[in-house]
Parts: sequence; C-alpha cells; structure tokens
Amino acid sequence: MFGETENLPMSIIDTLRIIVQQIEAAPLDPMLWIAPIFDVKHPKTTLASFGRRMTPFLTYAQWTALQALPAPWDPAATYARGILASLSTISPPMASYLMYRALKKNVGQSPASSPSYWKQLPSPAAWQAYHPLPSGAYILGIAPWAGGSPFYAGQFILDPNGNLQVATTGGISGASVTFSTTKGDITDDNGILWENLGTSYLTSPQKWIQVVDKTGSPTGEVANWNVASPMGLVAPRESNAWEIRKDSLQVLNFD
Repeated sequence: MFGETENLPMSIIDTLRIIVQQIEAAPLDPMLWIAPIFDVKHPKTTLASFGRRMTPFLTYAQWTALQALPAPWDPAATYARGILASLSTISPPMASYLMYRALKKNVGQSPASSPSYWKQLPSPAAWQAYHPLPSGAYILGIAPWAGGSPFYAGQFILDPNGNLQVATTGGISGASVTFSTTKGDITDDNGILWENLGTSYLTSPQKWIQVVDKTGSPTGEVANWNVASPMGLVAPRESNAWEIRKDSLQVLNFD
C-alpha cells in the first residue's frame, strides 16, 4: 500500500503517510529485510519465511550436517502439509537441492510421482551456498572455476562465459576446460560433469536467508536466492516500524 500526493480542489495538497507498527515477537537475526522497490506503484517483492543470515564460514562437519536437511523422504512416515523432504541417498546429495514440499497430509506418496501431494522447490539448498577452502573449511559464496581444484557434487560455479554451472558429479578439475555455452549441455571436466544452467539466476549467497522452522532450526531451504524475486519483510521485531511516504520507505527503530 503506497500513498501518493493527491491534488484536491481549492489548491489543497494532501499527502498520505502510513505508519506500520510491528507487533510480532522478534525471532532471529536478521529481524528485518526489505527488498529494493524499483517501481513503487507496482512493487514486485516476495514475502518470505522467518530466517537468518547464512553463516560466513563453516567447518566440514557443519557443512555436511546441512546436507542432511531436509531429511530424505521416508515411505513409512506421515508428512503434514508444508513439510520438506528430499529423495537423495547420495553423499554429497546432488539431488537434495531438488527439494519437495508437502501440499497436503500424506503417507507413502513419493514426491517424484505424486504432484497432487508434493511440489518441487526451485530453490537451491543451504549447503550449496558454500565452497571449500584449502584449509578444509567452507566459505559462503559461489567460486569461479579453477584448474586442479576440488568441487563437490551439487556445487555451483560461474564459468568464464558468465553462465551458471552445477556439478552433477564431484572430483578434481582438470588443468583446462572449455565449457559448453548451451543451456542444458554437460561439460566433462576431468570426470566432473558440469551442467549448464544458463545465465545465472542466483543472487549472491551472502544475500541468501536460511529459512528456519518455528523452533529456530534450519530447514535446508533458503530464501532471497532468485534475482527476479527480491525478498521483502522476513522477520519483523516489536522495536521496528516502517513509514511509507509516496516513493520512499523508511525503517524506524524504537529504543
């Protein structure tokens, strides 16, 4: 809802000001995320789930723990609406970045073959926000390709052509490689099979939000990953209000 200057009869100029006080309890950092609004008359942003900023560095153990989220689909389990699952049994789980959300309560309905019960998410998984360092730690971000370097199955890179590639198998890259420029093509890089995903649609992982459940535990899902859908309000706090004035948005903090 955005106000505009309204020209009324008798030379009266009326400006609508909207103050919104946040009343929700503050869950986790970051408390407030506001997407850039490029056209205030027709704003296009996404309201996302509660979440927190991605941790800049992870140990190998912490990174592998993220790969277990969401849990693999269990045919004997009962899934309530909104629960996430993956079908991967591979480690690292290349397939787990194709996550599924239950559309309604179900038991024994495979996500791969039950579109009325499950919806595949287009988003990457939280563990794909990182790439390995020589020290063995993992750092937030998408690495460029480099020769003689380790890449894990599911890792994203930006190739020299500016296209987004995902490793469908892991390994050590070769001394040189020529990436296909065709979306959907596979490039063999010393045994690493890179799939061309086309022009990158991902925001920088530093901008991703790790979605959490009501207990504050990570779900494996991320938000604010798509450059076409910048994220709006995520987790407001009681000490914030925002004021919308014509073509500007101001955040007010209350001590």
